[in-house]
Amino acid sequence: MRETPSTDAAIIGLAAADDYYPVLEESDGWIKVQLSSDTSGYVSSQYTKVSLTPGKAVSIEAEQAALKASENKEQKKKEEEKPKYVINASSDEIYLMAACVMMESGSYSYDGQLAVASVIVNRVKSGRWGSSITDVIYADGQFPGATSGLLDKYLAKGPSSEALKATKAALSGSNNIGDYLFFNSAKRADYNNYSSYTVVGGNCFYKK
Repeated sequence: MRETPSTDAAIIGLAAADDYYPVLEESDGWIKVQLSSDTSGYVSSQYTKVSLTPGKAVSIEAEQAALKASENKEQKKKEEEKPKYVINASSDEIYLMAACVMMESGSYSYDGQLAVASVIVNRVKSGRWGSSITDVIYADGQFPGATSGLLDKYLAKGPSSEALKATKAALSGSNNIGDYLFFNSAKRADYNNYSSYTVVGGNCFYKK
């Protein structure tokens, strides 16, 4: 048994006349055989005899069942690799939500962006403005920029990586404003009319 297909190659083992090995390939008078799980070698074809060993027949039904099991296993693996979000969110809705976060808190800190994203998640959970991210963002009177055309500009430009990070964090359960559903610019907030509030990143998040 030689390391490469050449009589000048190093000998890596010896084989008796009645030994047999799985054949990997045949080429130019040499046969490559499997010696162990991680080792292969070459032997001159003049000293060998190659024969086929038929395998066990598999029915079409069994083959299809095995294929289905493999597909199910792959699908399960993909499902396990998906992020676990607290609400339903397609890739398009994540993009929309991140653009809305940019629109409402683009110049604020990450905490300010996470706060706006948390409000959107809270609103979807509440069901008061619809059952999806799209419903909530385009609900009448809630995000004026969504109907004025301002949001379209952010969608065309694309949200920042930080806004996407804050959006995905909120969807994954991060929340820095509790169960608040409403917010306004801290400069325009009417604090005397709020039952409770917190200010994060230039916005005031409150309960009526």
